[in-house]
Amino acid sequence: MTYHALAFCGMPGTAADLKILRFSSQKLTCDLQIYGVASVEGAVDTDCGENPICIGYSRGCWNAMRYASKYPAAGVLLIAPHWGNRISLWLRLLLCIPILGTALLCIAGPRSIRKMLQETAFPSEIPAAYQALENIYVQTSILRSAMLSPVYSTAEAQALVQSLHVPVHVIAGERDKALHIAKELKPWLKRLTVVPNAGHALPWTHGNDCVKALNRLIGEL
Repeated sequence: MTYHALAFCGMPGTAADLKILRFSSQKLTCDLQIYGVASVEGAVDTDCGENPICIGYSRGCWNAMRYASKYPAAGVLLIAPHWGNRISLWLRLLLCIPILGTALLCIAGPRSIRKMLQETAFPSEIPAAYQALENIYVQTSILRSAMLSPVYSTAEAQALVQSLHVPVHVIAGERDKALHIAKELKPWLKRLTVVPNAGHALPWTHGNDCVKALNRLIGEL
């Protein structure tokens, strides 16, 4: 059986981030075709077949749920859900000034991305494939988009997950600072899986566990 999956990346991130799940050593129970996208609009323009499985990672979880609330979907898998970090108004205004905002991102960006990679991989070492993304994430256009992207509240996320009429699974790391977000959705989930001694970067550090969670979701469709 072939299942098609729309994989929504986080911010910062690239549309192909979750394709790493296809290379996990944990065998999938189906022929999974993964289409990496960054937005709901991009998903609509992607020929991914009917009723895809919507997979979201980090802030991409919001788009995965939003797609499944608007279009036919088979199920939803949320990996380390996160709804975004608020930044101050003055920083937002600075980032919107082309020259000044770009200079600020060039100065502070590399250190911030390096810290993000370390914190999201913790307590694991940063995998080489994940470390290689540093050169992509430090691009000013990606950083600006990530910092200025919308931030959603717990209440908004709970209302969105309640509106879904398909199985929703969540997998999150036990050591992830954002684990509380996954737990806040628990009353409306089919399943919540917490991976022991894992951080936020689950697709990169615990790909096998992500695929196991996907297999369980597929088994319930």
